[in-house]
Amino acid sequence: MAYTGDGSQANPYVIDNSDGRAWRDFESLNSNYNEKYITFADIHVDGNGDFDIEGTGTSADPYIVSTYREMLNCTGASNIHQCKIIAKDDTTREMTYRYDYEDPETHAVTSKYCRYNPAPTTIDWNDISEGSRGSMYTPNHCDFNGWTLLNFRITSGSGQWGGFFTCGWESNDKASIYNGFFLNIRIDYSSTGYYSLFNINMHDNIMHFDVTSATSSSSIGFCYSPSYGHGFSRNSLVLKIYGNRGFSGYNIGENYEIVDSVIDLDAEFQVYGIPTSDNSNGSISLIRSTLKGKYKFVTAGTKSFIRSCTDSIYDVETIPERAAVVPQVGATRCIYNNDKVAWTQEYWAEHGWMGVSSEHLLSPSWLQGHTDLPIGVDT
Repeated sequence: MAYTGDGSQANPYVIDNSDGRAWRDFESLNSNYNEKYITFADIHVDGNGDFDIEGTGTSADPYIVSTYREMLNCTGASNIHQCKIIAKDDTTREMTYRYDYEDPETHAVTSKYCRYNPAPTTIDWNDISEGSRGSMYTPNHCDFNGWTLLNFRITSGSGQWGGFFTCGWESNDKASIYNGFFLNIRIDYSSTGYYSLFNINMHDNIMHFDVTSATSSSSIGFCYSPSYGHGFSRNSLVLKIYGNRGFSGYNIGENYEIVDSVIDLDAEFQVYGIPTSDNSNGSISLIRSTLKGKYKFVTAGTKSFIRSCTDSIYDVETIPERAAVVPQVGATRCIYNNDKVAWTQEYWAEHGWMGVSSEHLLSPSWLQGHTDLPIGVDT
């Protein structure tokens, strides 16, 4: 066992990997406790538990960090979102961050730089097993502290809970996953049914999932039912879907809200929106979020994938182009890419949607000056 703490919010279980059993310890805690607090340890610490971080924080000599707490400590940032990624190595997965601090009196800006080395804080499924596993039951509050789960393989035939993280029937704020990197995750659905990716609160995560099905009769969604209080906010998700019957927001309950997030879809399935025979509401609400990528489908369902939209961007190509893929209801201060969808601009302008070109979508300054979308521009 290589974890400390008592599981309270003030003294969470802290998992390190000193004995190479970090993942087993994580699963053991989740198997034996509910509604506890779990986090993953910092790496660059000395024998007294104090931070011991190399570098001076300049662009030429950045701090070398491997966790979020390490980066916040050496930059002085209060939130990880204040540290901007300015470079990334796709081979090593190393990232360079910059934190800019503006003096409130003089307005002078001081920048500090970090190089994020993920190697010491990566749990690679290829090092654990040659097979796959079922969905991950996680009924606790889990702060991954910038650690990475890599190459995990899920094979599920268990119906609505058959996704990645799930807390089962626990509701509201009893379980959550945050501050994690979940990369090159493969999920295979083995039988007919409705499956959910996230039956848990997901916040501040970076994720890359490939989802497929052995049968075209299965449908997938983000969540089984948002009525249990499961949420999705401040996440970045790259999601590839193929071989499924349909793709929706959820199976039962109210609208599933995607807040302050970016979702990049590469989706190929039978039915766009909600299949007629499915007993589900199924749509999502975009709030201060971006949905981009492409849908490829055969037929249109009875309900659109998008139920409502506020302060968001819809940048999705549909193959083939169909009028049926428009949102069910209007929007508030939202824009869409009119190079990719065949919407009637005059009609949708009256319902809160503004069509812009692909070129203008890539220009934050143009969007700030020509649309009602609340957007900040670096100067």
